Amino acid sequence: MIFSLPLFFNILLISIIYGLIYSLMGMGLTMIFGIMKLTNFAHGDFYMLGSYFLFFLITMFNIPFYFAIPLSMATVFVLGVGCEVFLLRPVREIERSLEYALLITISLGTIIKKLVIILVGPYKYTPGDFVSFTIIGISGNEVIACVTAIIMIITVHTTIKKTSTGRFWRAMAEDKFIAKVVGVNINRNSSYAFGVSTMLAGVAGALIAPIFYVTPLNGNLALVKGYVIIAIGGLGSFIGSIFGGIALGITEGLGSAFYNPAYKDVYGFILMVIVLTMKSWLGERSEIFVEKVKNTMSFRWWLRH
Repeated sequence: MIFSLPLFFNILLISIIYGLIYSLMGMGLTMIFGIMKLTNFAHGDFYMLGSYFLFFLITMFNIPFYFAIPLSMATVFVLGVGCEVFLLRPVREIERSLEYALLITISLGTIIKKLVIILVGPYKYTPGDFVSFTIIGISGNEVIACVTAIIMIITVHTTIKKTSTGRFWRAMAEDKFIAKVVGVNINRNSSYAFGVSTMLAGVAGALIAPIFYVTPLNGNLALVKGYVIIAIGGLGSFIGSIFGGIALGITEGLGSAFYNPAYKDVYGFILMVIVLTMKSWLGERSEIFVEKVKNTMSFRWWLRH
C-alpha cells in the first residue's frame, strides 16, 4: 500500500477504536485475576454469547441496537453471576480450589460452544449495520463501538475507584482473608466481579457483531487476544489492559494495512514477544521507569507544576 499521511491517520484512528474494544476483553480478565485470582478460560465464550444475544435481539425481536446492546450486556452479566454462584462458589473453600475452578472454566467454555452449535448451528450470522453513515472513513458501527467502549471503560474505572463495591473489590484483591474479617461479603462481591467481567466480554462481542460475523468459535481468538493484552499491559493492571488493547489494535491495524493483512493475528504475538523480552532485559529498571511515568502522569504532579 502506498503511504499517505491522511490514510495513515485514518488507519491509526480505526486501529485505536478496535484497540478500545480489545481493552474490554483485557479489563475483564484483569478484574477476575486481580480480585478472584482466577484465570477464566470461558471468557471468550461470554464474548461470543454477547454477539449472539445482540444478533437475536435485533433480527428476531426487532429491538433497536441502542436497547439491544445494554440488554445483551445485562443478559451476559446475569449468566456470569449464575456461573459464579452455582459453579465456582462451591469449590472456593476446598483444598486446591484454584485448580478446580480452572478446570470448571475450561469445561464451561466447551459446553457453551457445543450448546450454541446444537441450538443454532455452526453458521455465520450478522445482525446488520447499527447505522449506515460514515465519518472521515470510519463507519457508523465503528463510531458506536468506540463511544460505547469509552463509556464502559470510564464506568468500570469509576466504579472501582469511587464506589463502595469498588473498595470491596480492591480490598479482596489485596487480601481476601483480611477483607472478610473487616466485613466484606466475599461471596456477593465475587459474584458481582465475575458478572462484570463477563459483561465486559459480552459488550465487546456485541460491538463487534455488525463488523465481523457471529459464529460459535469467534470467542476463541478473542480469548487469545485478551491474554496477549494482559501480557503486554501487565497482569492485574487495569490501566495496563487499556494501553495493551490500544497497542494491540494499532499493531494489527498498521501491520495489516502496510505489510500483509494475512498475518493480522500474528502481529499481536510479535508485539507481545518484544514487550516481554524488553521487560526481561530491563528487569527492575523497567519497573522503576513505569513507576516514574505513573507519578508524572498523576493529577498531583500536574497540580504542583
